[in-house]
Amino acid sequence: MSRNALVLIMVVVCLGASSAYADLTLDDGGTHDIAGPVSGHLYVYDNVAPPPTITTVNVLMSADIDVLYAKRNIIVNVHGGFINCTLFAHDHSTVNIYGGSIPIIQSDGLNLVNIYGGWTPSLDFIDGTANIYGGSISGDLQAYEGIVNVYGVGFNYPYGPITDVSGTLTGTLYMGDSLSVHFDILSSLGTINLIERAVVPAPGALVLGAIGLSCAGWRLRRRSS
Repeated sequence: MSRNALVLIMVVVCLGASSAYADLTLDDGGTHDIAGPVSGHLYVYDNVAPPPTITTVNVLMSADIDVLYAKRNIIVNVHGGFINCTLFAHDHSTVNIYGGSIPIIQSDGLNLVNIYGGWTPSLDFIDGTANIYGGSISGDLQAYEGIVNVYGVGFNYPYGPITDVSGTLTGTLYMGDSLSVHFDILSSLGTINLIERAVVPAPGALVLGAIGLSCAGWRLRRRSS
């Protein structure tokens, strides 16, 4: 499915869902755990006090949100759950994604987006910085005037900035996820950097390695005795 078709489907779903439900706004400068359904749009702002206090939102495994807007110095930590349409990040916000399902992430306004896991087929980085360490990213990666750093090994492009303005990027991300994504660099100010970072060993491999070292040590002790 093309990106335009995906976006059209998501917009129709968003408009249909949001028109029937009230929205929720969090702007008190506190920390909020979202652990259930939020029908409609979730708006997150700072408290605009002098100086403004950062509002932090933790999206947990059981969360179910239609659209999430993060604007003005917000911290959003997505640990799981569903953001059914789009996560919009604006105006110096920080978004950390560890899991969950987010069809589209759009970043505009000098944000910092860190992706460690989750499912996100479409990424639009208008400006700011994005660091991709892991996750399932299989649709489109678009860089307008932002910097996108992709960490991992085995890329089909040399490490460093990608010089092509469009293509398909494959490799293995730092967290061990396979990467195959179409990319577009839509401005001379947009950059996609490939940074070599050895893949994190799977927990099972670490356990087997520890067992192997223990066995080797036991054998050496028997021989020495």
